[in-house]
Amino acid sequence: MNVSGKTLITACLCFVFLLAADIRLSAQEVNTEGSTTSASTSESSVNERVRMLESELDKQSVKLEQLQKTIEQQQKAIETLLTKLSGNARPTSNTETTTAATAQATSSITVPTNDSAGAPAQQTPTVEQRLTKLEGQALRLGPLRLSGDFRLRFDGIFRSASAPGDPSLTHSQNARARYRLRLNFDTDLYPTLSFHGQLATGPINNPLTADQDFSAITARHPLFINEAWIDYHPTKSIQLQGGRVQEIFADNSRFLFDDDIRFNGFNEKYVATMKKRNDAYISSVEFRAGQYIFSNPNVAIITPGSPLAKAGEVVGTIGRSAN
Repeated sequence: MNVSGKTLITACLCFVFLLAADIRLSAQEVNTEGSTTSASTSESSVNERVRMLESELDKQSVKLEQLQKTIEQQQKAIETLLTKLSGNARPTSNTETTTAATAQATSSITVPTNDSAGAPAQQTPTVEQRLTKLEGQALRLGPLRLSGDFRLRFDGIFRSASAPGDPSLTHSQNARARYRLRLNFDTDLYPTLSFHGQLATGPINNPLTADQDFSAITARHPLFINEAWIDYHPTKSIQLQGGRVQEIFADNSRFLFDDDIRFNGFNEKYVATMKKRNDAYISSVEFRAGQYIFSNPNVAIITPGSPLAKAGEVVGTIGRSAN
């Protein structure tokens, strides 16, 4: 029993040693396979990084080529401008011109950095602003700004005769088509002095309107000098006009004269601005004045056959005032 027990113990120990050796060999194989896999993975990641760096370098080279082309274009433009602006100035050598152009072109190209990222970018003009500027240039004829308008309208007057016993009014019926064409000329001679002129259609014997009736079949309708004045405005509060001017009290209310009337003479306007107060209802007070010349000569001389001559006044003298 003792011999067999020792033999059994010895066999068990040998089995344990063999099992431990097998486990160690298995662990070494696993470690070998893991190191091989990690090595291949690291190699693939390195290759991918190298490819990414190469692509970034290609992009940077393309950008550098574009910047170089831009610099060359700016150099040519600057050289052209310098040639035009040189005029009577001292001629410079090609080397100096090229150096100056290169310096200006280089200074005009800026590379954005983290420090300048927060700075506001230069605003480019909008499409509306560019169109407004282009229209302003297109409407200019030399120093003059051109504008105008055309109006087409129908005008009908229909009135029955008055009934017996009422004030006598005859029957009236007038259906007519009318048009108005106006062409304006404006220019600023100085910051405080400007000119305005206007040509307009209209009947020659009716100063109350610039509308031309559809009449005379094939006859051509003329254009007349409707407005022409010099405007002097030394300040925002003072305005002086002289020439064929608008009626100074024209306000579309026809309080004194029709708004289509134009007078030969002078207008003055002064605007007194009041101090701002919370309980004030008046913000400004405006003073207007006008002096108009209705005839030439403007001093009535008694002529033969005139009513004053028939009344006994001496021919050739100044007529007495109506006052």
